[in-house]
Amino acid sequence: MSIWVCSLMRARALVEYHKPAGVISLLDPQERFPDFAGYDTNTHLRVTMDDVAHDDDERRVAPSTEHIQSIIDFASNWDQSAPLLVHCHAGVSRSSAAAFIISCALNPRSEPADIAQIIRRNSLTARPNKRMVAIGDKLLKRRGRMSVALEAIEDSWQFHPEHDVMPYRLDANIPDKGGHL
Repeated sequence: MSIWVCSLMRARALVEYHKPAGVISLLDPQERFPDFAGYDTNTHLRVTMDDVAHDDDERRVAPSTEHIQSIIDFASNWDQSAPLLVHCHAGVSRSSAAAFIISCALNPRSEPADIAQIIRRNSLTARPNKRMVAIGDKLLKRRGRMSVALEAIEDSWQFHPEHDVMPYRLDANIPDKGGHL
């Protein structure tokens, strides 16, 4: 099973090429969600949220518990016969956070630090949204380990806005190290 992470600009091409079992779109309220032929509400989750770390700006929609729970629920119904595609506007923050949360949810006995390291190995531009991850950490009862895992990879982040962010794949089968259960 694998999760593809990309930008809005690359989403259509990846859907056509990989034919994912499901798509998760994470976009700002003012952005138009793409339509993908053959995908309906059961196979395409549309989540409206801004890429913000705090909820102190009334004009922005901060990631909420409901948003993150909808991502976890959607992924838990993924049959894994084909990849899952997750995209946001840039393919850097919200989509990387969602992929991290999904991988932690589907691998409850794996260490979040291992998953974060895999994300970093596969993408130097991934910078998971900390608010989303903190909410996911609480919902998955990971006792802060998901947030700590992000801090460990923070120094290696490289983003050059003049370059297109390349899609990356996260194999969602992570080694079982006895985890927290």
